[in-house]
Amino acid sequence: MLFCLDPIGLGTPQCEGLTSYLMRLAREHSLPVRRFVSRLLFSQVADARPQCDAKFFRHYAATINGVGSYAQRFAQVMNDATGRTDLESLTFRPWRQLLPSNGTELTSSWRRWCPECLATDDDEESADASASVSASYLRLAWSIVSVQNCSRHGVPLADRCPRCSRRQPTIPRSTDFVQCDSCRGSLILPAGQPFITTASGATPALPLAVAEQLIALNVSINPGGVHQRWIDTVSARIADMGCDRATLCRRVGLNPRAMNPWFNRGTGVCIHSLTKVLSGLQMSAFDVFGPTVLPVRHNPRSGGTPSGEVTSRREHHSLEVRAQAACLLDQAAIAEKPPKLRDIAAMLGTSTGFVRYRHPEKVARLRHRHVEIQRAARQARVERHRLEVAAAVERLRASGVFPGRKLVEAAVRARGASLIDPQNYIAYRSALRTAHGDSGAESSSTRNEDFSFPKAGRLTPFVDQSDGHATGMID
Repeated sequence: MLFCLDPIGLGTPQCEGLTSYLMRLAREHSLPVRRFVSRLLFSQVADARPQCDAKFFRHYAATINGVGSYAQRFAQVMNDATGRTDLESLTFRPWRQLLPSNGTELTSSWRRWCPECLATDDDEESADASASVSASYLRLAWSIVSVQNCSRHGVPLADRCPRCSRRQPTIPRSTDFVQCDSCRGSLILPAGQPFITTASGATPALPLAVAEQLIALNVSINPGGVHQRWIDTVSARIADMGCDRATLCRRVGLNPRAMNPWFNRGTGVCIHSLTKVLSGLQMSAFDVFGPTVLPVRHNPRSGGTPSGEVTSRREHHSLEVRAQAACLLDQAAIAEKPPKLRDIAAMLGTSTGFVRYRHPEKVARLRHRHVEIQRAARQARVERHRLEVAAAVERLRASGVFPGRKLVEAAVRARGASLIDPQNYIAYRSALRTAHGDSGAESSSTRNEDFSFPKAGRLTPFVDQSDGHATGMID
């Protein structure tokens, strides 16, 4: 439906962000960005209102470059509309298993830019105006909170207009990168005004270096294994250094238990902690997640530009593994205590989906066996509780105490039963009638000897002694 516009810097540290691509795409279609989103991009998408409201552009537009649901939705919709398959690489979605899903310490709430880069890009764009080449764009690295300087010029990133001093929204009304969204002035400083720059040839700060390394790996990383790869590499490196996780955390300025959620619960690693741990391990992101090992499929519609979609084939399971799975399922179906399906899959080194797909009938028989065992255990538990209720009533009666409901409840609850269960309550009423029948010949010194036990489920009239008429019913 839309032009198949090529991303700028794909697969390099200078790759543009998805918001930058969105602004360039709107400019190619001669529409303001927000109108382009609401009336063209999401016009045929169901439940698209959250992405078209002013509240979204004001509070949540910065997450388009992150790892969450908005980044996934915009990348998917723009891929479908342009015929591309690589726009997710313009976000941090390839690192969704490593970075926190809520984007903690990841993307900035405001648009940020390097004045020197925009000035240079604007000059190039003006020189190539006859060829309709758009050189200005916003780098994905600029949207990260921990990145403060430009790696190309070393100047601090700007987030306010130099004329009206107002912050710039992530998705502005205009499609011009160098125009203020409030005063419509230029975001480029006037000629002759000095910039605060770092020393010549200085190395970029570590957060910037780590961010650009992650961005460069976007098109080649396998999103499904980044967290496990991080855990394995950190564990091996800590063992080589001869220390433990708490010691390393103290060295780099983190809480001594900061790594425990990563290893024990599989939680995400914020980019701030990722940078500090890489510094303490004296490693780069390329050492942990690179080099490229999977092929990159090219998009024929983009003129030979790599699409960035990583293809990985499922592990092929041989006939021997299938036969072994059938044997284990047959043994489990007749075992006294059959293992669960996930345990069988773990013994085979496969997934439960593979076992279900290859042997559906055997899996169904194993499931039926588990249901039978659970039913038998439930029946045995019901019978055990019934006997415990009868025994509690008999013990109280033998001790000369009337087996009231509260006393019996307290006695059987210690054994895991309760009179709240209807079957246990029926057993309790039956035990009361039995105890009353057995105690008919006992002496009148026992308590409640004239107490009558009505049958369960029937109503007995309550007679007022004053006039002899039935005035109520008791159970």
